[in-house]
Amino acid sequence: MSDISNTFDYIFIGGGTAGLPTAARLAELFPTVSILVLEAGKNVASDPKTRIPASYPKNLGNPEVDWAFFSTLQSHAGDRPVYLPSGKSLGGTSNLNLMQVNRANIEEYNTFANFGINGWGWKDLLPYFKKYENLTASRKSQDQAHVTVNSSVHGTDGPVDVTYPIEIAPAQDYFFEAMNELGVPFNPDSSSGNNRGVWTSTCAIDPTTATRVSADTAYLKLNSSNLHIVTEARVSRILFKTSPKGEAVADEVEFIQDGKAVIAKATKEVILSAGAYQTPQILELSGIGDPAILAKYGISSVVDLPTVGTNLQVCHHHSNRLEHIYVTTTFELKSSYTSWDVLRDPVVAAAELQKYETNKTGKLTTVPFAFAFISPDKLWNQQEVSDIKKKLGSSGSETPFTPKMSDIQQDWLSSVPFLELLWFAGFMPSNVKAEPDAGKSYYSLAACLQHPLSQGTVHIQSANVTENPVIDPQFFAKDLDMDIILDGIKYCRKVAETKALAEITSNFSPVFHPIGTAAMLPKELGGVVDTHLRVYGTVNLRVVDASILPLHFTAHPMATLYAIAEKAAEMIAKAACD
Repeated sequence: MSDISNTFDYIFIGGGTAGLPTAARLAELFPTVSILVLEAGKNVASDPKTRIPASYPKNLGNPEVDWAFFSTLQSHAGDRPVYLPSGKSLGGTSNLNLMQVNRANIEEYNTFANFGINGWGWKDLLPYFKKYENLTASRKSQDQAHVTVNSSVHGTDGPVDVTYPIEIAPAQDYFFEAMNELGVPFNPDSSSGNNRGVWTSTCAIDPTTATRVSADTAYLKLNSSNLHIVTEARVSRILFKTSPKGEAVADEVEFIQDGKAVIAKATKEVILSAGAYQTPQILELSGIGDPAILAKYGISSVVDLPTVGTNLQVCHHHSNRLEHIYVTTTFELKSSYTSWDVLRDPVVAAAELQKYETNKTGKLTTVPFAFAFISPDKLWNQQEVSDIKKKLGSSGSETPFTPKMSDIQQDWLSSVPFLELLWFAGFMPSNVKAEPDAGKSYYSLAACLQHPLSQGTVHIQSANVTENPVIDPQFFAKDLDMDIILDGIKYCRKVAETKALAEITSNFSPVFHPIGTAAMLPKELGGVVDTHLRVYGTVNLRVVDASILPLHFTAHPMATLYAIAEKAAEMIAKAACD
């Protein structure tokens, strides 16, 4: 901070998947204002481990790019803590995730209106999905991926390069045939507002350089001179003054840089984008939350908002340390087929690196995933659906939002998928300590719960920001979550027993996306922010990250977060002009 002013119009707390795009786009839309982005992590844009797509496993648990949180002991999941990855770099989780760019169903986005949250439905968000996207999809790549692009729902001049996988495992076709055999059809373009069926996802990978595209590499191309970024700056709290009407006005942001406390002043707004785990932590450290929790740590209450840090929903990928509730089964391939497991051989890995560096081809260019989103009628019979509806209707009321969430999920049972199957061309066991046999190749099927009913919490455990928040997702606290994941495991076996996969299978080997902690809901339903993303009880503090999503959608969240960021930037710019 020594080389720039300590006063800015806008201060962003967090330069991750949502915060940095919002800040960069706001700087472009509003060139006369000054914008500061404070990011706790480093700039890793040139690190090969983050840029080479197939190197993604090396980032998980790496303290350079991952906060690597752990939950409290989970009493319904073996009384053990669960690893919870969270991006820690400029670009955030977009430098840590699997680079999958996909969208949920129209019905899911339109659900916002059922909560009294208008302006966030499918038609409202579609222009922003298109605005961030720069899709490259040759006829060859579409044919290889078994897709047909619907150009009306895609963008081709946005900052985020998106493409279909440069290389696809031959065994993937057998997975597609297996799903067709079970009555699950191909989906020609899952980004069209209907993700039911089996499909290949677009990826945030530059088709020319074959490198990961993250929020930092994409949005910093906008190159706005009024955007100032400070990395390795951990925000400790927001300081408020009081408006004439008695509302809290975000005035200053305190952060730690080089071991020293520094203050930056915001003349217009503060935007909190620290993610679903750390956004509630910073709110509570700043005096916004449950007064009883704040008093326990000597923090004066600024805004009485007890729902901060509640409604945590984590769809936990319990396979290969990823994050929706996943359980994986792994199968050995016949010797005539290979998978990405060949990269475990140093000789093969060296040859693939040579191909990658020379021609931007080969296995390092991509992550070998395919998806099947299973609609309820393919998973359960009518009686089973009726039984699930009854269980949803008697699920209890942990928060004011729980009954509403239960009603929505009962409606979704008519068409919205409750189960995702993730197909991976490699060894991905549920037991992360398991190791594959040398020289053998595998494929894995992960069954993923899309709409967990269990709700957890995130709260501070001290007034010191360097002490991680206490994260209790309450995995499987609701029996129905366990019932559905068990049905998913059975379905994986059914898939593996199809004629198509029997052709390539030799043997059977048994076997990240937290949201909701600052939910965009009416205050009476437990909301923390309103439709304009403003924190209730404040004049100029907004939240822009996954914590605003009140319930899980059937999609990996990066695409939705980019769309939210684009919409938020326009919203903030418009408010300044009104």
